[in-house]
Amino acid sequence: MCTSLRYTPLECPMPPAKPSTPAHLHPNENALVGTALRLTIGSDPHASPEAKALAYQWRRIEKLHSQLAELEALRITFLPLFDQTLSPLRRRLDTAKASLYQGLQQRLQKGGLSPQQREVAAKWLQDLIPASHPAPEPNEPETPEQEQAAPPNSAQQRRQAKRQERRHSSPEGQQALQLQQTGDALLRTLYRQLASALHPDRETDPDKRLQKTDWMSQANTAYARHDWWALMQLKLRTDTTAGLALGPTPEKELKALTLLLKQQVANLERQRAKAQQALRYDLGLPKGQTIDLTALHPYLSAQVEGLQRVCADLEQLALAWQDDAQLNRWLKSALWPTPSHTRFDLDQ
Repeated sequence: MCTSLRYTPLECPMPPAKPSTPAHLHPNENALVGTALRLTIGSDPHASPEAKALAYQWRRIEKLHSQLAELEALRITFLPLFDQTLSPLRRRLDTAKASLYQGLQQRLQKGGLSPQQREVAAKWLQDLIPASHPAPEPNEPETPEQEQAAPPNSAQQRRQAKRQERRHSSPEGQQALQLQQTGDALLRTLYRQLASALHPDRETDPDKRLQKTDWMSQANTAYARHDWWALMQLKLRTDTTAGLALGPTPEKELKALTLLLKQQVANLERQRAKAQQALRYDLGLPKGQTIDLTALHPYLSAQVEGLQRVCADLEQLALAWQDDAQLNRWLKSALWPTPSHTRFDLDQ
């Protein structure tokens, strides 16, 4: 059974931007502004399961590309905003800690403190000392440089090799291998079509040659990544017709193309996870923090409020330790703070 497929660029109007939303944060803005490439079933009103599976994977890739574009836009917007907003407060916090630490040391050396006062001062000194050289928290995100794969285990590798060999020798493994070979052949055919149509050496016009050089570079990159979806997008952008009809497509080829797209989905999901991890690390976000436009602004406001409160508390404490009468009032107050009551974790 064959299914006729047509890949058509459909114009998708973008939603109106909110006044508070930067224009470049709209994920629909990409190389094809306001355009989404949709895989539609052509002449057959009753699409086969294989054609539906291919269309589903196509839509998943579109969504992942949109999410990656949104993450990049958030990084461009919030990285300088977080730095400009929080850096002065963190410097103020470091100064307040250093001032309090120095004041406590001087007060202990001066003497005249009760055992209770010395105990409180010792607790504060103990809590302030690691603040200058904080140890990594268990939940602190790793930098991309720190993220290393586990060292290879020879026994584990042998077991994996045996399992892979058994899978390949099974009927299901043989079928999967044939689909992979078919998909590779289809990918190679599409790449050669693009290379023939877009090769810059065959273009005499300088401007068109420059454009085709860029397109050819994109085709080479996509082919090296085994990215059939990107090659199809490039073909749609460079094709002079309104859409690209592939004609009747055998089910085996549909399955092979679906396998290619599944592999691309897995690769994009890994890219998304790495982009999320990198953004969390760059912004100092805790694990589990939602990364989107509506969540980052409240998070930043909460960080500002918390840092301002901690700075004010530490600055007031530094003054209290310099005056015996004020110190006694602090100690008698039920609101006397201890290191555990002050959020030093805000300076991460």
